[in-house]
Amino acid sequence: MPRHSVLTTRIVPALDWPHGPKCPRYSGLRAPGAVFWLATVSFAALVPVLSWPPISLPLLWPASAFAMVTAGYLGLGPAVFGKRGGRIPWPRRLWLAPVLAGVALSRRLKAWRRPPYQEVVPGLLQGRRLNRKEAAWALGDGVTAVVDLAAETSAPALLRGLPYLNLPLLPGRRPSAAQLRLILAFIARHRSRGKVLVHCADGGARSRDVVAA
Repeated sequence: MPRHSVLTTRIVPALDWPHGPKCPRYSGLRAPGAVFWLATVSFAALVPVLSWPPISLPLLWPASAFAMVTAGYLGLGPAVFGKRGGRIPWPRRLWLAPVLAGVALSRRLKAWRRPPYQEVVPGLLQGRRLNRKEAAWALGDGVTAVVDLAAETSAPALLRGLPYLNLPLLPGRRPSAAQLRLILAFIARHRSRGKVLVHCADGGARSRDVVAA
């Protein structure tokens, strides 16, 4: 059993549950996420216009990447990442590389402070996007099915080879009532056969909301 497996038995109090008056809801969108993307794209869009062309032209790439993600929050949804079958195709990864680099950096920084997943109740694990080594640990810990809620990360092949439900959500979004019913049915079906891992990109609100449902 991997060294981290002791940590995976930490139960509900280790999680910062997003309930109660200290964590208000915003009709499916947490305001800080939208404000971040809107502010970023506003800055990125203005720089190419106001800067010297030899400098501004290379900035059109990150500006277009952040603009695309902002369009997701304004109505296009998680489809802006193009994730299918647990993977983001390489043309979209290339286009959105400035955004995805920030996502990867944030995930790595948060990974230093928490285990990759935790067992919330027997048979139900909650966590972040796993790398290949961590995915092997999860299989060794008895994970037999996966719910992937991340739109902005690809899943390792080991997890995609299991019974795998991918419902991509943008950061700060929560699943719709229909999506939640589908997720809970998937968990109930597979939890009787082993452990189910529910994860998003960084182990934050998206996966916590689902396991708290």
